[in-house]
Amino acid sequence: AGSAFIVKNVKAQGQMVKMCLFYDNPSGHARSDPIINQQCASGHVHTFYGPLGFHPDTTYDNLINTPPELSTSPYVENQSLYWHPSIYEVTDNGDGTETFTRVSQLETSPYYRWD
Repeated sequence: AGSAFIVKNVKAQGQMVKMCLFYDNPSGHARSDPIINQQCASGHVHTFYGPLGFHPDTTYDNLINTPPELSTSPYVENQSLYWHPSIYEVTDNGDGTETFTRVSQLETSPYYRWD
């Protein structure tokens, strides 16, 4: 299961609250970037966290209506979809070719800050 922590710092001009959410497992990997283009594949692979049923034209309603058992979110209340470019380890095969292996077991955390 995932975990979260909240850190509060008081500043002279107001209050600052930081919150990090940690996701243990991605919901998948795809050549999709829903913010940039909803019609075609992205130029590179992204790793996604949250609802399992993501696709380029995923809507807000799709996300908030995701049953908790179909999401990697550790929190029932948070069915947001998070993603980042997938990270690959490159191995030189010694014959002029390279092997690209997707890195897994990343410690991934969306970060929120309110001032």
